[in-house]
Amino acid sequence: MRSLFIGAAIIFLAGCSPEPQHLALHVVVAEASALDGRTLTTQGTVRMFEDPEHYWIEDSELNRVGLHGVDFSALVGNEVQVTGRFSASAERGRHLDVTEFVVLSE
Repeated sequence: MRSLFIGAAIIFLAGCSPEPQHLALHVVVAEASALDGRTLTTQGTVRMFEDPEHYWIEDSELNRVGLHGVDFSALVGNEVQVTGRFSASAERGRHLDVTEFVVLSE
């Protein structure tokens, strides 16, 4: 019985690991409310607006997610893969607090 409990606990803890979900940007946008607070990996082209200065990624269908936590000024126009904690709210919109990124095209 004890080994069954330990096995179940290991499976439960493995399911709670902070491994990011890899999702296409259109899925992140469509499922924003359900994904709020989760760690995600997605990709798109870096875009910016100057006043107020802010950055986001978008795909060819103009699905967009804001980027926070990293200076993306040198990467505008590049395709990137980003990982971080996703947030979605009526006040702040959809954004990712980026913890890591990879430049896919320059």
